[in-house]
Amino acid sequence: SRRMERAFLRAGVTAVHVDAHTSTARRDEVFRAFRARSIEVVCNVELVTEGFDFPDLECVIIARPTQSVALIGCLPSARGDRRSLPASRAVRWLAL
Repeated sequence: SRRMERAFLRAGVTAVHVDAHTSTARRDEVFRAFRARSIEVVCNVELVTEGFDFPDLECVIIARPTQSVALIGCLPSARGDRRSLPASRAVRWLAL
């Protein structure tokens, strides 16, 4: 997640990493900024999944290393799961 954050920052995208060790106050601050669109990307490890409801969410990147298409299909994706990824695209993504 931290590597993803650095990659986005190098590309000029406003990104912030949060994890289980991030204080609740800091997480709240990050998510407020994300909803206000002053942060474009929130990088995390299985922190923003079920229970995170942001209907205007445009993209969810699940960068978890796995060989399992079934696992990718089961991962909750912060309400971004309304627009599903076809299995053929998941398989192609896994091959990258």
